[in-house]
Amino acid sequence: MSVHDSAPAGLPLPSDLPPAAPVTPPARPGVFSIKNPTPAEQIKPTADVKPVVDDRLASIERLVGRNQWADVCELLAPEPGSAERLPPALALVYAVALKESSPDVRDADRRAIGAVADLLGITRESPLALVLGKRLTRRRNWAEAPAPSKTVSTVVVLGGLAIGAIIGWVVTYWVF
Repeated sequence: MSVHDSAPAGLPLPSDLPPAAPVTPPARPGVFSIKNPTPAEQIKPTADVKPVVDDRLASIERLVGRNQWADVCELLAPEPGSAERLPPALALVYAVALKESSPDVRDADRRAIGAVADLLGITRESPLALVLGKRLTRRRNWAEAPAPSKTVSTVVVLGGLAIGAIIGWVVTYWVF
């Protein structure tokens, strides 16, 4: 009698269990793939959720897709001071665009914290608004950058081997 032929009382035999679901390997870290959803996959708002309707959203999506953050800032706030009059959702988009296109990160963080606070209906001094606002405008970490190409990796390895061989030759030539 093998271990697989009997099980403790109340537990199924391994042969009685359903087959395991296939395991999908995770995406490589640092590699982004954007899949355009089909109309069936797109999220449709329910009757309780009212989407933000603004004529600028289609233009903003095109600009974000092209990584043109400065143009997003110009579209949302064409005049000085007009960013303060944006609805909270667009103010958050403006804050992200400002963070991506401007070296002045404090202004972008301040705007993001205010937009999150307005969206959630809490005070701007709330720790929740602070954490969410800063997280939404956080830039990518250098550790998440994609790996170098195979050519660069090969050159680095071969260069290291060549330098090691030269050092080994010099040491053996002068010592022995």
